[in-house]
Amino acid sequence: MSTSRAIASFFFTDSGNGKFSCKQCGKARKQAPGTGYTNLINHLATSHPGYRETYDESQRSFHQSLEAHGFINPRTMEIFMWLEWVLPVLSKTLVKYMRHVADKVGKRIETDMGNQFGLMFDGWTSGPTTSSRSTASSQRAGRSTKSLLSVYNKDRSMILFMVVDNCATNQAIATRMGLSLDAQVIASTLAVSRYLEDFKTLIDQVQTLCVQLRYDNNAAELARFTKYKPLKSNATR
Repeated sequence: MSTSRAIASFFFTDSGNGKFSCKQCGKARKQAPGTGYTNLINHLATSHPGYRETYDESQRSFHQSLEAHGFINPRTMEIFMWLEWVLPVLSKTLVKYMRHVADKVGKRIETDMGNQFGLMFDGWTSGPTTSSRSTASSQRAGRSTKSLLSVYNKDRSMILFMVVDNCATNQAIATRMGLSLDAQVIASTLAVSRYLEDFKTLIDQVQTLCVQLRYDNNAAELARFTKYKPLKSNATR
């Protein structure tokens, strides 16, 4: 036997302050708290004469009622149905298979690296700890290179080149790996510096222009003509 409360809850949405919205036609009706559901039921009897049959049918096939009446959109129902494919897994089981995945990925990396490869080190920033993170990354990279290579059955003799972001990092990594920097690299760097001295005025002008183009208004105007954005020069570029 259906109750007025159950029928009202099925056909109306409580909008608060004693106001209810009909799910069938969208009309608003008032029903003061504690006074029953007469006004709401009267609306159904007047505007939706077959409301009892609709309600009874929905109860006989309750698992389809919300979707059948359009109360849940198809996309939401689709996502909900996908949840049936999600199986509960114990944390120990998850960790076990995570290790298996790491092992298989490691073997794939070992194969893809081959016997000749290069290494690249870089730092990163995190909020206000930019410099400390960058320094920690450089120092750690130097100490852990040997152990990292051993994970993939590699050694330093297979390294063809290293890429780092500045001279200080070069020196730190070389020291920790027991290597010496190639004098030709240093000479090449000095030669480039001497060559660029003749273009210092032009380089400074470009730098000033790049700084100006980074301001909001100037950047917006530049974006009208090109997708590229200006970069400020630093020690690494």
